[in-house]
Amino acid sequence: MSHTVKVRVGINSIKSLAAMVKRMGGTVISDDAEKWVPKSHKQYYGNRVPGLGFTLPGWAYPIVYDESGSFAYDAYRSSEKATFLTTDRKLDTGALLDEYALCRAEEACQANGLSCQRMGSTLTVFFDGGRTVEITKGGEIDAAGFAGAGCKDATEIFEAAIGRRIDQMVKPEMNQELNLAHLST
Repeated sequence: MSHTVKVRVGINSIKSLAAMVKRMGGTVISDDAEKWVPKSHKQYYGNRVPGLGFTLPGWAYPIVYDESGSFAYDAYRSSEKATFLTTDRKLDTGALLDEYALCRAEEACQANGLSCQRMGSTLTVFFDGGRTVEITKGGEIDAAGFAGAGCKDATEIFEAAIGRRIDQMVKPEMNQELNLAHLST
């Protein structure tokens, strides 16, 4: 049952968000990135914003993620080449969430003893028998080479890690196991 799953990416691990920030050359500004410890962070004009604060390369002021799932930021004095900064000087939350999803999927691979390879914005996970799962931008998880329902277990690992399923497309391989069973009788 090879299939493609579309997942709404959501930040469900502050620890993973902190690890992603560090991996990208940023700094976490918090008392404790292991658990939710909101801290008030000063932004331009002296506004203070509570949440998990972090800096990314090129940003002059902290980006703050709060418990409601929102990002607060001030792009003033940030470099034009700042990480996740759009040309109209806004935080590209879509790109940030895409990167977060790939980092969470890599963590899921490590936790489950799976081999994976990242190339650009695609993470390929390798299973026995040449079967693969690819996780790409936008929360798409594509299972290939699975016969029958085996891919459901494979994709659920990543669905749980990066967000919540919003759509699913079943591929023709779903019937492969059923056809083989019919031929053997």
